[in-house]
Parts: sequence; C-alpha cells; structure tokens
Amino acid sequence: MIEYLRFTAWYPSHWQKDFIIESSDFVIENGKITALTGLNGSGKTTLIKTILGLNPNGTGTLMINSEPQKTQLLPDLFFVGYAPEMNSETGNKTCSEILKLQATLNKTVKKNDSKLFGQKYLIEALQLDSYAGLPYNKLSKGTKKRVNIAMALLGKPEVLILDEPFEGLDQEQRKRLKSLLMDIKKDRYILISSHELMELNTFCDDFLLVKEKLVLQASYNEIYK
Repeated sequence: MIEYLRFTAWYPSHWQKDFIIESSDFVIENGKITALTGLNGSGKTTLIKTILGLNPNGTGTLMINSEPQKTQLLPDLFFVGYAPEMNSETGNKTCSEILKLQATLNKTVKKNDSKLFGQKYLIEALQLDSYAGLPYNKLSKGTKKRVNIAMALLGKPEVLILDEPFEGLDQEQRKRLKSLLMDIKKDRYILISSHELMELNTFCDDFLLVKEKLVLQASYNEIYK
C-alpha cells in the first residue's frame, strides 16, 4: 500500500508559496485502479508531478506498507510507467521508433516480453497498427494519447500513472483501454487522473477527490452528490 501523510505541493510565487494541495493524507492500494478526480485546475496534475519528482516543490511522508520511506518520490522505489496529458518530446520519430526507443531505455523490456507488456501486443491492443510508420507529430490527439499510454506500459511497470487518458479517444478505444487496465491491475498500483467521473466509475475501484486544496478519499456517491 502506498500512503502519503501531510502531503503538500506548491509553486513559487513572488517570494511566497502558492499552495495547490495542503497537508493531505491519501492511499493508493495495490491491485486496484484508483481514480484521481476533481475540477479542471484543482491540482490533479500537480499532485502527479510532485510524487514523480517533476515538481520539486512538495513535502510529506511516504509510507509503503506502513513503513516510512526516506524519499517521497515513487520513482525512487518503483519502476513507474507515466503517460502525461501531453507529450512533446518526440521530434519526427514514428510510432514504432518511439516505442522501440522506450523499450531500449526501460532495459527490462525483452524482444519477446510477456503478452500484456510487450511492444507487439500493446500496438495491437491500442489499435496502433496502421499508425506505426507515421511521424508522431502528424498524428491526431487521440492517437498520440494511445502512443503515450503504450510507452507507459512497456516493461511491466509496478506503478502506472495516466493523466487524462481518455481525451481524444472514441468509445471503442475507451472500452479497449479500460479492458486492458482491468487485465493488468493485479499486483500493480494504477492511478488514473481524469475529470470524467462517470467514465471512471465504470472501472475504477477507489476514488481520490482533489477539492479546495485537499485530497479526499471518497466514494463515487460522495463525489457525485
């Protein structure tokens, strides 16, 4: 179990701290899909960037299975797969080239990797076959999103974090993505950030609500009321 105590995140602003999240306690459980929801601009992406170390302005205690850690950053303790809301670090590379590069960087990816986490399977599962030879910067928003998700899944991550994964996806693509996530959630931490609460309710097990600078552990009914 991943547990954060007194989690706080901010951005510097004119000699002071612009607090986005203040002194919040929350849990992400292994084997479950945890939804991170809230209004646009509430702080969901800031939370993600802070626990990944992409925003250096954060404090709090990270507990793993009730044991305090010397770091608050998940990548220091786990192999993390992360698909940001937008990804511009691609140049003119094709989909296939991007995935091959990511596989090489991960080092844990083998040519014949396990079914659910290999390059070939992910291309088929996320319907990227016909785009494999096209430059990333020529793809639609939804196709770029699926490439980013495939990159995050390569190499069997212990923690998977997806920021707004449904943007630009049609209903069939959303269905495939949710099915894939449910197939791999066993023995894995999965955090899905989205403002699409009704979509999250169709497949997520737990809910975190970012509201008024707090991260609240809540049920779907408590959030939706």
